[in-house]
Amino acid sequence: MSRSTVLDTLLQPWRALRHRIEAHLYARGVRNASVRALLARQCLLAVVAMGVGVAGGIFHPWLLHFGIGVGIVTANFYFLATSIARRLESGVQGPLVASTIVRFYGRLILTGVLLAVLLVFGKISLAALLAGLSTVVATILIWGVESYLAQHSKEA
Repeated sequence: MSRSTVLDTLLQPWRALRHRIEAHLYARGVRNASVRALLARQCLLAVVAMGVGVAGGIFHPWLLHFGIGVGIVTANFYFLATSIARRLESGVQGPLVASTIVRFYGRLILTGVLLAVLLVFGKISLAALLAGLSTVVATILIWGVESYLAQHSKEA
């Protein structure tokens, strides 16, 4: 059995899960394929990170704290992407833009309060939380590089 066949077999469940996530996102109004792919990857990362965090958090709390950070940033990213997708599909108008901005800042304030509570009262590791929160940046960077490479490989 070749290495690529083994890899394809191992990745098949993840591809199926990603496809289900993308179908859910499409049903929620995220029609742009690039945004769906980006958001699906972040959701997959969240599933893995939170699963490892819950399972491994018993042995090392840092893993659980990392999973919490990934969960927070993924929820924020999900709500932002679906909100903007719905607004764009309905046509950009003044009240819709204002509503999107108000919702964004509302989420930002709630996230700040949640982070403060977790850090002060939950005694969560700041480094683990920041590492989890930064995963969305890594996901966007990987998505951007893949998109760039795919575009340039088609031109060649």
